[in-house]
Amino acid sequence: MAQERSCCVPPIYVVVVEYHHHALEHIHSILRRRKSLLKPWSMLHLDAHPDLACPSDNVPAISCFLPRGNYDDKDNNLYELLDSNSSGIAEWILPLVLAGGLHHVHWIKPPESRQLPIGKHEYNVGAWVSPVKDTLESNVCVTSFLGLPPSARLRVDWRHSYYLDDESVVPTKELTLFKPLQLTVSELQEKPEQELQVNTIHALSFDGDIDWTLDICLDYFCCRNPFLTDIEAINETFAESLVHVATSTRMQTATSGDCLLDPENYKQLLARFQYQFQQVLQEKGDAAIDEMLQFYECKQEARGHFDKLVDSLSTSPDPDKLANMAMEALPNLCMPHETTKSLEEVEESIQLRVEAIHSALKRTKKDPFMITFARSTLDGFTPMGVVEKLQDDILTSVHDVYCGCNVLNKLNSTGPSIRPELFTSASNCRFKVIFDFGEWEGSTFDR
Repeated sequence: MAQERSCCVPPIYVVVVEYHHHALEHIHSILRRRKSLLKPWSMLHLDAHPDLACPSDNVPAISCFLPRGNYDDKDNNLYELLDSNSSGIAEWILPLVLAGGLHHVHWIKPPESRQLPIGKHEYNVGAWVSPVKDTLESNVCVTSFLGLPPSARLRVDWRHSYYLDDESVVPTKELTLFKPLQLTVSELQEKPEQELQVNTIHALSFDGDIDWTLDICLDYFCCRNPFLTDIEAINETFAESLVHVATSTRMQTATSGDCLLDPENYKQLLARFQYQFQQVLQEKGDAAIDEMLQFYECKQEARGHFDKLVDSLSTSPDPDKLANMAMEALPNLCMPHETTKSLEEVEESIQLRVEAIHSALKRTKKDPFMITFARSTLDGFTPMGVVEKLQDDILTSVHDVYCGCNVLNKLNSTGPSIRPELFTSASNCRFKVIFDFGEWEGSTFDR
């Protein structure tokens, strides 16, 4: 059936990149080609991370509307600005909400990812000018992106720790040109026959005829936290305790309506937490630990983790180095981190997730107009030892769902073998594929 339909339906544009934010330029290109920059569309996002962070302060809001403009003293455009930030890999989706017609993101996460709660959420994404720093510009009434001042930045109005940690939350009334974002967060069960998976996939239909894209990061299948990996290699007990004390604070567990989620309160509390945590690492004493307990609901449990943290730090060959690594990692410890498994266990887990996704995607009512894949291995998220085979497996699986021609039937099973040229050589293949990494760096779709 899939093979028959491939000759009479529109092509599906497929991009494989190394760093996830590199997908943005290709998405912009296809939206322009389809003349659908202003038409609402949705994204199905399978990833170990939400990638819904606001761009850093060196990225002006107007660059979301005019991505190829020059915006700093080096004449960098939006894509180059994201490239210059280590956090750019998490900041590429919201520009599409503000200025690209994206109105619904369905984030399907693995169970170990806990950065955002499961459920349906709606919040606003808009441009914002600081009323303190830019009094004159903040008083300007903006009715078009052409009127955005250079100091305008992208912000949201959702009071959640994911955004409060980055000081990205402002009142709705201070946002201009804002767009509502519908966010669905869910998980797929790894056993395809379970009913939850069927229920989840019906939500992927995005209200009937709405256009949508499929985005898959390979770290969905197996994810490491590069901010924790080096610490774990030095002292596993210290790393484990560090994650516990960083992710179980009152700030992280606060729910909607809690006064802790007031942006100013949160900012002050976070600064106090970071300062006091540094005191614990320096002093390694009971008094410093006692001061830390104010940040936890379950003080006895927190005390136990801090005791382990301090004990393992004290016995470390270089406690100062380990303490410095911990402070650098602290803002990033809520990200998922796969515990050490044998290669056989990792491969088995990956296969279960590939099969679950294949089964789920077969139930979508409408095909995506574009599919993006991110390898995410050079930045330390997808383990290097699994990325090549994983890329082949998921490409093959998704191709089977949405095309089904025989272009991948004669591959060499002894190693990674899928190359973009395979798809261009098949006249009946629905997939229009480019790789934009490694030897294919800089590839674009032909006009």
